[in-house]
Amino acid sequence: MRCNLESERRELLVALGRFVGRIHDAGFYHDDFKAGHMLMFPHRPCVPEEIYLIDLLGGSFPPLLSPLRRAKNLYQVIRSYVPKRRKLGFTDEHRDLFLMAYSGGSALDAAQWSKWVHRVGRLKGRKV
Repeated sequence: MRCNLESERRELLVALGRFVGRIHDAGFYHDDFKAGHMLMFPHRPCVPEEIYLIDLLGGSFPPLLSPLRRAKNLYQVIRSYVPKRRKLGFTDEHRDLFLMAYSGGSALDAAQWSKWVHRVGRLKGRKV
């Protein structure tokens, strides 16, 4: 709803990447992490501090937040914005931007997370 312009889409994906990075760094994991479980007000700034989790059912603080679990959450969020069968205005470039923001701006780390996300995509349909 808030992403009519390219600049708005980029701003949203950067804020989402930073938000997911923060909650993962705090140890939080959600087993069904998607756009519908986050609230962003359309007329407020698109920054991590203005993104709220509204469905905590399935959320937890596991003793170890493994890279595979992190990648599963990343895959779920990316799939919400860059679905395979519908065009929402987001592209693979936006996916890379999201992963770069998640990685704190490190291209090397973003590339590593991209590999993990691809791995989860191959496991789609299996319990991860």
